[in-house]
Amino acid sequence: MNRLHRELAPISAAAWAALDEEASENLKIFLAARRLMDFYGPTGATCLPTGRIERVGGDDASVARVVTMPMFELNSRFTMARAEIEALERGAVDVDFDPLREAARHIAAAEDGLVFQGIDGVSTVGIATATPHEALDISPDYTQYPSVVANAVAILRDAGVGGPYGLALGPRCYRGVMETTDQGGFVLDHLRKITGGPLVWAPTVNGALVISMQGGDHHLEASEDLALGYRHHDGDSVELFLTETIGFRLDGDDAAVVLRHPD
Repeated sequence: MNRLHRELAPISAAAWAALDEEASENLKIFLAARRLMDFYGPTGATCLPTGRIERVGGDDASVARVVTMPMFELNSRFTMARAEIEALERGAVDVDFDPLREAARHIAAAEDGLVFQGIDGVSTVGIATATPHEALDISPDYTQYPSVVANAVAILRDAGVGGPYGLALGPRCYRGVMETTDQGGFVLDHLRKITGGPLVWAPTVNGALVISMQGGDHHLEASEDLALGYRHHDGDSVELFLTETIGFRLDGDDAAVVLRHPD
């Protein structure tokens, strides 16, 4: 089944290619979790196995349930004016991509929220909510930020969790880190030396997360990876959507430390 229905849209192949490219560029900006952990996909899987079983009955032969993690279908709809799509097909370079950009922002936030915070009421737990380590307070003086991150790295090392380590920075932290210098050098450069891994802008994170990137602790898998699809159109507009089927399995809950704003 073709769930994207792109062949039904009043959009040429060249325009689809331009829309795909714009979506890809925006998703690279907004998606944070994929840059900090193992990512697999598209795999076509319908669930994530945990390697565990639960016996549920049986006499002559045992019956056990294979324990799995669910996958989630994410969708973000948006509408573009047909005049803008027609301009795109004619080669316009000033096309209004704002609706697509917002849809990319929303679906990226949904994916990152699944990874960092989890989803209430289901078995999927997030990195920030599951970690057993005590959260560390962030000073409003960002020249002190490297010592907080170094403390978080030390906590992970003491727990036997190796590096390199990545840093997911919420908007407030990212701005503070980017704007602050210390003894003539950027705090950003100091943090890179401490973590040994990437510093990533993570809009859904309140504060920051120091995350081990040693591998094997976080499993993010797309059954169907992010793609653009078509819903319907009229004489003035075309409704499109971004979609994916994604699952997250937390294999090591002690592989992250939360950094929080005390206020």
